[in-house]
Amino acid sequence: VVFLVPASIISFTDSTSATEADPITLQCVADGNPPPNITWVKDGGRLKTPARSQPVSKDVRASSLVLSRVRLNDTGEYKCTASNGIGKSDARTMRLSIRGMR
Repeated sequence: VVFLVPASIISFTDSTSATEADPITLQCVADGNPPPNITWVKDGGRLKTPARSQPVSKDVRASSLVLSRVRLNDTGEYKCTASNGIGKSDARTMRLSIRGMR
């Protein structure tokens, strides 16, 4: 017997801030069966930076959005969505604020 489980986000980066030129990693971890796909958008639009996804266990996937040198225009709302075709997708939104260098 195979149990199908809708995608569910089990941990994600809270809203945070960083200083311009610093590196930052936003992470989203989701569970489900079949294992979920995780996608990212910024301010409702597609991202130029690709996210890296990797399996954590059989049904858990982690997706990391790595910004190696943040810029002021990286400020905004980032949303990770987990979906696996079973039931509704699950989404979380975090706000990233960038401070200028002094």
